[in-house]
Amino acid sequence: MSLNRKMSSARILGAGIVITGLVVLSIGLIIGLQFPNVLYRQTLKKMCVKRKDQPSYTEWTTDKRRLKFNDVHYWIVSNVDLFLYGGEAPKVFEIGPVAFKEDETKLRVSFHDNTVTFKPWERQTFRLDSDPSRWPNKVPMINFNYLRLVGPFESDDLFIAAQLPLTMTNSLNQITLSNGWSNDDLLLWLGRLQPTDIKLLKTDLKFPSGFLTFGFGSWLYQNDTKYKSVILKSRKGAFFNTSEMLGLYGILTSRELFGVDMLKNKLSQEHCEKRIFVSDSPTTQSLPELMASLAKDDSLAEIDCGLAYLLLTYEKLQKHRSVSLLDRKKKFRTIQIVSRLIMLKLCRKEETECFRISEAGLLDDYIQAILDYVIKHLPYFIFYQVITLNDNDIVTYRDKTNVTLGYDVPYVEQVDIFNKKQEVTATSWMYGILDNYASEDEALRYSLSRTLQTCQADNGRTNMYWKAYAGMTSTSPEQVPNASSGQRRIYGYSTNFPPTSTIAACRPRMFTQLPETLPVFFSAMWRTVPFQHTGELHFRGVELSEYVMDSAVWSKRSSFIDNTSFHSLTKINQYPSWLSLPRYHGNVETQTEFDIVSDRARYDTQIWVEPITGELWQSIQYYQYSVALLPQYFKIRRQKPLNISYFHKPIPLFWVRHEETVTPSVTAAFKRDVIRFLRASCGGLISITLIALLVIGIGVVVAVCKGNTQQRVTPEPSTTANHTPR
Repeated sequence: MSLNRKMSSARILGAGIVITGLVVLSIGLIIGLQFPNVLYRQTLKKMCVKRKDQPSYTEWTTDKRRLKFNDVHYWIVSNVDLFLYGGEAPKVFEIGPVAFKEDETKLRVSFHDNTVTFKPWERQTFRLDSDPSRWPNKVPMINFNYLRLVGPFESDDLFIAAQLPLTMTNSLNQITLSNGWSNDDLLLWLGRLQPTDIKLLKTDLKFPSGFLTFGFGSWLYQNDTKYKSVILKSRKGAFFNTSEMLGLYGILTSRELFGVDMLKNKLSQEHCEKRIFVSDSPTTQSLPELMASLAKDDSLAEIDCGLAYLLLTYEKLQKHRSVSLLDRKKKFRTIQIVSRLIMLKLCRKEETECFRISEAGLLDDYIQAILDYVIKHLPYFIFYQVITLNDNDIVTYRDKTNVTLGYDVPYVEQVDIFNKKQEVTATSWMYGILDNYASEDEALRYSLSRTLQTCQADNGRTNMYWKAYAGMTSTSPEQVPNASSGQRRIYGYSTNFPPTSTIAACRPRMFTQLPETLPVFFSAMWRTVPFQHTGELHFRGVELSEYVMDSAVWSKRSSFIDNTSFHSLTKINQYPSWLSLPRYHGNVETQTEFDIVSDRARYDTQIWVEPITGELWQSIQYYQYSVALLPQYFKIRRQKPLNISYFHKPIPLFWVRHEETVTPSVTAAFKRDVIRFLRASCGGLISITLIALLVIGIGVVVAVCKGNTQQRVTPEPSTTANHTPR
């Protein structure tokens, strides 16, 4: 073999070794740089839920990835009697915590246009009472459910008026069934103009102390008023007949005719007021003319205002003796119009459902009697049935489980009264401190819907990002009057945050890619709040990025904070209510009045995010709930007269520590599938790279050194022979 051929073979061998090394290096780089991204995409894909046929759908709807815990602390009223009847400010002290585990199932899930909407079914399971032997199970607390019921009506008398048809339907039905009466028997009993003792009735109904008469006839007979004498004299001893009582009680057992819905509907009230106060009807009519006009005046028949509103309007007109807005003539005409409308209600069928009024001058006496019976007498009984018997007044003695998890109150199923089928529906569920529903039906009825973005939006960087709450994409100016439209918008992260955009095997830290500030929507606050990045934390061997709620959230500079220095929910809840940090972080007055000192730093709300996937791994949230009382919430007569003087000032009710954390199995799977794989990829990248470089080095040596060896000249052996002399 020639010298050139030997040199060529060496170089080819060296080049082959170098190429092999480069191939090995490429494999190492692929393993180290591309495999992690493949794994990363697979991991994010598991967290992406966009269809019901995905394997991850069940895990997401049953919330199997995280554990939720709630610790509840209660503020107990220690001077109940002096607060309710002695005019003293409430004195409170703290008990707790009582611990609960929370589970959630997503119901009625629907995917649409890169979003998903559902209703959460939350269930609380008792875990631990810190000291059950020290604190009694039943504790006196300010009852926010009373405020929740009364608040939308702005006063307790309107709320009770709204409960009247339901309660009267139930009560009359019980009386009829218990005594074996027909409807006519019941109506005749209700119309008796003589004393009747309700204690002699065969009924399970309970009556408040001092409530001696139930029927309109017996109440009128025992009522010492001027109109009583006038009416009794005109009737000459005749009882009210079935037609007259059917005209009255047919309305009192009808939500529609009584006008329940408009008692808290300002627009309906304003509409009726405009129709009543601008009518140009005649100012004087005889009773026959009046009754005739009721059948002929189509414009009056179109004014469907409900008996309750008409009676209240009549009462207001009668009280205003000195007229400022209306001249006397217009006031007189307006009273006539309201009187006609009331009689139009009572005389729906002129021959069978109408009071027999023999003289025109008796009309005002009858209306005043009906007004006092319906608006003043019956509410005492209605309040007792709806509120007192259910321990639902402003101070409740329910046990801690009821207060925390909610409870049912009795309600009436469909009944048949006066030959009219009525479907009586009532809100039977009283909310607790924590969201908790005993069944799917309750959750579907009462829980608030949530709409979140799916991973299909914004390349997955806004996965599970809030879009709407309770069907609203923003709160209204009426709910948050001091906030801008941008501040009222419902948006922000929930359980997923922007994941890292790239991933590498030997890149030890991903935190540099996370934003310094994250907007997070908290449903309890109905508000998006900023969280600031504060550092890192090791959690079960995984490094997480830590964020803390911005301290400006509780600042008076915020549009959500009122003069109490609390986060106001008054317009949203429709009664005075606030959120704050536990043990107050309010103004000096409330802080001093309750002698409660808040350690603000101790109650920072924090979240911890795993940066590779952007998943929320842990969060701890603190909030305290406070309410205030208003004088108009206590108009209705109680069995024991109230003497409350502490109004318009926050009273603490409870505070909660809510914690969410991923399950150990999620952590273990992440460490196994991600961390270990990244470490293996990094090890593979380093080792294969070193091997590849070694192989490349060998190839270079072979190509260079072997070639140099082939170029050397070997000396030829001597051809001179040794000769012996001859």
